[in-house]
This record gives sequence, structure tokens and C-alpha cells, in this order.
Amino acid sequence: MSHRVRSAGSGDSSTSGERVCKCGLIAHLKVSNSEANPGREYYSCPEGSCRWFKWAGPPVKTPVRVGGQYRETAAEECQLGMGNSLLVHERIRRIENDCATLKILACMNLFCLMVSLFLLMGFLFRP
Repeated sequence: MSHRVRSAGSGDSSTSGERVCKCGLIAHLKVSNSEANPGREYYSCPEGSCRWFKWAGPPVKTPVRVGGQYRETAAEECQLGMGNSLLVHERIRRIENDCATLKILACMNLFCLMVSLFLLMGFLFRP
């Protein structure tokens, strides 16, 4: 059951220190299960009618692999507008693999070109 609280500004703290939504109800503390903010606590309207929410604290720190090493970073730092950090790192891994494949193909093309030139020179300057 939600209790209405009189406060000067909706969406702030009440005189007792509790978070209050725009409806004037005491906000519930919940835990995010989203990919972008897993485990992060937030306050929200208990009835959902005003759609008010506020983060309860700083972003949850998650270990992320960067350049072959794991480091602690906030999930938002890795999003880069492309989704969650795992998706970004998967894309980076694929691009690195594609670059390695292209280098091998370039070396093979150079080798084929050299062999072709060697054979052509042999046919042109045959005694």
C-alpha cells in the first residue's frame, strides 16, 4: 500500500528523507535488470502512473575487457551509442579478426603477383 506524502517539490525527498514521486507517493527502491544497468538500484513510482524514477546511486562498476586486460568501468562508458559493452567488445573482436584476415590475403596477393612476374619474365626473356 502506498502512502501519500505532502512535500514542496514532487520527485524529491520528503521531510523524513524518503523519495517521493510526482504523484506524492513514497517511491519504491528497486533493482535494475536491464543489460545497460544490471544490478543498479533506482527509485520509482509505486503505481507507475507518473512514470517517475531516479537512480539511487552511481552506476554499478563492471569488469570489462579492454585491450586484452580486464578493468573496472561503468557500463555507460562502454556503450558508445552501440548497445551494451559486451556487444561493443564483440564488434571490436570481429574487426580485429577481419584485419588479420585482410593482412594474410594481402600477403598472398603479393606473393601471387611476384610469382606471376617471375614466370612472365621467364617467358619474355627465354633464349
